[in-house]
Amino acid sequence: MSYYYYDYTYFIYLLPALIVSMIAQFRVQSAFRRYSEVRNGRNLTGAEA
Repeated sequence: MSYYYYDYTYFIYLLPALIVSMIAQFRVQSAFRRYSEVRNGRNLTGAEA
């Protein structure tokens, strides 16, 4: 069965981009989780600001 205009080398480019974006998302979420509990000079947390 042949799929027109479909090439498996597409995954060679898609997979690394997907992995990098997942790593970036994890790092942003962990940084937000870490700093959302830290209070600043006005006694506000990051989540309240």
